[in-house]
Amino acid sequence: MTFPERLKELRKEKNMTQKKLAELLSYGSSAISNYEKDNTKPSIDDVIKISKIFDVSLDYLLCVVDIRTPAIKFMDAETSEYMELLNTLNADQKKEALLMLQWVSTKETPSSYGNKKPASSLLRVAQDKTDYKTE
Repeated sequence: MTFPERLKELRKEKNMTQKKLAELLSYGSSAISNYEKDNTKPSIDDVIKISKIFDVSLDYLLCVVDIRTPAIKFMDAETSEYMELLNTLNADQKKEALLMLQWVSTKETPSSYGNKKPASSLLRVAQDKTDYKTE
């Protein structure tokens, strides 16, 4: 699929006329027709506006991917930060991080400790790696 095809598809899904989209972008009525016929290309600023109008990612609008909205959009800020950190890790570090997350998700919560101290420590996490999946 090409940008002109994607633009037309998105516009039709919203039952939007070329004229209406042009109005939203403060264009003359022929501008959208020219985009959809691949006669002209929108500016970067206008591509961003179009992606916001149709609530799709720039990658989707420009036909780089076929996923309309990146998953990160649905994450809260803290989860998004975790994902950014994970993306900086190499493969071995990602496996280690996965082991730590699996360990943390299976341990008791602080409110369930009562008067006893937790039996395990993050410093001893995954000493026996057979306890955790790595795939």
